[in-house]
Amino acid sequence: MTAADTAARCQHLQALEDAIRYRRARVAGPCGACAAAPGRLCEDHGRDLGLIGEYERTAGRLLRAAPYALGSDTRVTAAAALLAEDHQPSALATADLRRLLARYSKRLAEVLDAIAEAGS
Repeated sequence: MTAADTAARCQHLQALEDAIRYRRARVAGPCGACAAAPGRLCEDHGRDLGLIGEYERTAGRLLRAAPYALGSDTRVTAAAALLAEDHQPSALATADLRRLLARYSKRLAEVLDAIAEAGS
């Protein structure tokens, strides 16, 4: 893999992280429609959760396809373990959902750091 390929992959992962943060911020914000349905999310925020899941799966595929030896990096294995957990975000209480989103954000940032280090 060339330096340009590594840079493109890191840029793609960074774009995914930015998109995940944006969607998480939307879900975490106040919403009258969500408030009207206790313990549930409105249609827009439900779509946000679906997109977050898609972005996370895409990031996972990018990481699993990496031709460099990141598999032994504890940051990568911790992120992989989190992705392997079976969560039903729409069934989570708001506080639990926020904690889960914070865990995903932390793990994705750690993976991006590992990739950046591997590419240097």
